[in-house]
Amino acid sequence: MSPRRAERSDEELLAHAVRVVRRHGPRVTLARIAADLGLSSARLIQRFGSRGRLLSAVEERADRRMLASIMAGLDETADPLGALVDRLATVAERNAKRLYLLSNSYLYDPGHAVTPAGVREARRRIEMFVDRFAAVLDRAAAAGQLVPTVDRRALARALNVTWVGSYNAWAYAPTGSLRLAVTRDLEFLLQPYRAPSRKKRTR
Repeated sequence: MSPRRAERSDEELLAHAVRVVRRHGPRVTLARIAADLGLSSARLIQRFGSRGRLLSAVEERADRRMLASIMAGLDETADPLGALVDRLATVAERNAKRLYLLSNSYLYDPGHAVTPAGVREARRRIEMFVDRFAAVLDRAAAAGQLVPTVDRRALARALNVTWVGSYNAWAYAPTGSLRLAVTRDLEFLLQPYRAPSRKKRTR
C-alpha cells in the first residue's frame, strides 16, 4: 500500500489556483478550481471559506509577489526615490502582459468584494503597498531627496494611487510605452516634493 500523500499547504493550493485562474479567467467556478486541484468543492470551502475568499487569497498572493519584486534591493540603493519609480514602471510594464494583475479586485467575486470581509481584505492589501512605499520615502527623506515638510505617509498613498491609476488608464487605451507613461505620472506627482538640491538625476 503506497503511503498517503501529505496534504498540500495553502501556499501550494494557491500557486495552483493562480494557474487555473490564468487559464479560465476570473469567472472560473469553484468546481472548476477544485477539479483542477484534485479536491472537492467542499474541501476548498473548508480550507478558504468561500469562492470569493479563495479568489481574494489568490490575488493577495499575486500582490505579495509583486510587492516583493518591487522592493527587492531597494534597501541598498543610494537613490531610493529614483529606484522606486524605476521599479514601479518596470513591474507595471511586465504585468501588462498578464491582464489579470492589472486591476486590484479583478479576481474578486463581485458579491464578495462588497461584503465587510471583502472590503477589509482590499483595504489591508492596499495598506500593504502603502506601508512599504512609505518606508522607501522615509529613506529618501533621510538621503535628502525629499523636502522635510512632506507628509510621507500621505505621499506614499498618493504614489500607490497614481501608479495603479496610471497602468489601468494605459490598459484601457494602450498607446505608446506603458513604462514611460507610468514614469511620467509618478515623476509629475513627486516633483513638487523633491528637495531643491536633489532634483531627479540623470541615471
